[in-house]
Amino acid sequence: MRRRCGSQAWLPNAPAHRSARSRCPRSRPKAWRIHTTIQQFEAHQAFAWEYRANYDAMPPLLRGRLDESEHFTPADYEEARAIAVRARAALAETFEEVDVFLTFSAPGAAPKGIDWTGDPVLTGCGR
Repeated sequence: MRRRCGSQAWLPNAPAHRSARSRCPRSRPKAWRIHTTIQQFEAHQAFAWEYRANYDAMPPLLRGRLDESEHFTPADYEEARAIAVRARAALAETFEEVDVFLTFSAPGAAPKGIDWTGDPVLTGCGR
């Protein structure tokens, strides 16, 4: 039987829980910085044909993002992926100590429209 109490769910027969502050792995700042490299390199690869063959027909926002990603090389991407692998391993160690990270999802209300999902500042722990 699960009950809702305010915004917390609880199980009556579950073992006791505790909350504590936890530090994110030291690799987190590097992983945060290289996220853009990975995301933009992969986006450019995924839209490579459209970018070459239908550049003018692409939505301006997407076209602009792809223009920004042209300078990333395969070596940049591989270096970024290596950092991400190390960061994931460090995070796995962190989750041996804690079961969940609880944080705010955004610093304010969601923006209007569909052009942007909002400020991602809180998606990196311990920022």
